[in-house]
Amino acid sequence: MSSTEMRDEAGNATWALHGIVTTISRLINDVGPTHVIVAGDAKGTSGTRRAMLPEYKATRSAAEPDLRYALDTYPRMLESIGISFLSDETWEGDDVMASVARWGRENNAEVFLVTSDKDAYPLIDDNYCRLINPDGTRVTSKRVETKYGIPHHLYTHMAALCGEKSDNIPGIPKVGPKTAAVLINAFGASLTEAVTDEAKLATVLSAKMAANVAAHSERYLFNLSLIKLREHINVDEAVAQSALSSIDPAAALAFLTGMGLKTAGAHFSRAVS
Repeated sequence: MSSTEMRDEAGNATWALHGIVTTISRLINDVGPTHVIVAGDAKGTSGTRRAMLPEYKATRSAAEPDLRYALDTYPRMLESIGISFLSDETWEGDDVMASVARWGRENNAEVFLVTSDKDAYPLIDDNYCRLINPDGTRVTSKRVETKYGIPHHLYTHMAALCGEKSDNIPGIPKVGPKTAAVLINAFGASLTEAVTDEAKLATVLSAKMAANVAAHSERYLFNLSLIKLREHINVDEAVAQSALSSIDPAAALAFLTGMGLKTAGAHFSRAVS
């Protein structure tokens, strides 16, 4: 049986749920955390940014029924086995992660963020916040800087200049990563002030490109506001309730087995024992 053919007794697809549980189990084994929080989107939270940019994520197709079942089911499943699920009524799951990272910084606690979203790059901090791809590979500040040619904490500026195709966010016309890197390395965070000054831009760009960037400066400034992750969400209660030591491995295994996820349940039970 292939992974996409996994179903429970009622015929509901369980392959995605199996993947979520086994991924969490593997990461617990690899990282060895004391607490685990899964951040997700509440229904309609993309609407906050869509109110700013109506076409935000508009090119994404609706989830197929099997995946829709998993998306609707996994928050309750995680809570039932003792893993804290946290979403916000206004902001997206990425903003929840950013708020957890902020909590770690304020409480001198090491945080590992598991995400493939590049918008999380500015959150990396070698002292308190590490970034891991879902496949387990580590994303360091040096790795980001080597790949994009800019300081990792300024990655949001690159996204704002170039746009983000996956989220349907348009950037400044004719500005790609190389031109963005020139601007970011020349002006740093002060690019927000320099971007409207054509003469200043012309000290590092051709006159034609400097005029183009200055003419579209509002697009860059707007994108910065749109893309920037919000860190203000209160996560104190979720953190307090997320200790792995409070999980009952046998109860978790029994619950997951009842969902048709016996193998995944066995992995999880061993990981939290």
